[in-house]
Amino acid sequence: MNPKDHPCYEMLKKHEGRVFRLTFSDGDVVRAKVDWVDRDENHDFLMDVVEVIAANDPRRYRIGTESYATQFAELIAAELEN
Repeated sequence: MNPKDHPCYEMLKKHEGRVFRLTFSDGDVVRAKVDWVDRDENHDFLMDVVEVIAANDPRRYRIGTESYATQFAELIAAELEN
């Protein structure tokens, strides 16, 4: 999938550096700051998790210690937070 074809691409790209509520296809839901979008040919966007709302494996995310490279194919929804 071309990242630019994803329905959330433009919003995430326009608001790089902001916090979003992100829902993924595996059911995980996180609040994360999106650091960058579409700057790497192997990863679609980079995020820093601020809060884990729901996760199949709670150990998957470490808040404030790691950035996560993610694919748009795994993203179902993104909601910009104020």
